[in-house]
Amino acid sequence: MNRGDIVTIYNTTLGGKQIIVEGRAKLIKPSDIGNDGLNKGWEYWQVEFTEQKDEYFDRIVELS
Repeated sequence: MNRGDIVTIYNTTLGGKQIIVEGRAKLIKPSDIGNDGLNKGWEYWQVEFTEQKDEYFDRIVELS
């Protein structure tokens, strides 16, 4: 994953099943939250949703 990449953000259940597409988002920078407790292959990123310009959110993103 690189800054500027566009990804799809999903909300998931505890079982990991994708249930709601939250939207498409641009990766801004790795989040300051840190990645403690996340499974390997996942990271917190600060994202900007394409439908909400200039508003930034921290989301967990699957690395690919």
